[in-house]
Amino acid sequence: MTNEFIKFFLQKIRFFLIIFAAEKHNKIFSIMNNEDFITFEAACQYLGITTGQMYQYTHKRVIPAYKPFGKKLYFLKSELNKIIGSARIVPQSEIEEQARQITRKPAAV
Repeated sequence: MTNEFIKFFLQKIRFFLIIFAAEKHNKIFSIMNNEDFITFEAACQYLGITTGQMYQYTHKRVIPAYKPFGKKLYFLKSELNKIIGSARIVPQSEIEEQARQITRKPAAV
């Protein structure tokens, strides 16, 4: 076995141990590289959706999830934030400004 394989294997064990400990508390927790993983229930509350909706989104792969033990789902909070940010509603003022820029004729030379 190479040192890199051993290091990778130890990181995976650390990941599983942290998730196992967090399951008992059902809270947001941090692991490698300061990435925030949250439980299924916490993700539902964070997004303000029902558990049924969350299962549908993960089944359809709309929301990325992690299933380290093959049963319980976990989510990266940063990925949930990207999903929330991608649904931005553009204000009317920005739409009007974009329309002005498109219809504005270039200055004559």
